[in-house]
Amino acid sequence: EQEPPKSLLLGIGVMTLGSSSCIGETFLVVFVIYVEVLAYGTLVVRRNLRSARGEFATRRGSCTRTRS
Repeated sequence: EQEPPKSLLLGIGVMTLGSSSCIGETFLVVFVIYVEVLAYGTLVVRRNLRSARGEFATRRGSCTRTRS
């Protein structure tokens, strides 16, 4: 089971402490979600890049093999 990221917990903590304005609270929620999506996105992209790089390396290897 995956535990929630620290930044998400921090965001919830800050929100429960409460901010004086509604706008500030909404902004905080949006910001926290944005950071989480960004962090998750970079993870997925990194994983995809790694597998794509591996595929490219094997493809390139087979290309040189057929050429020679």
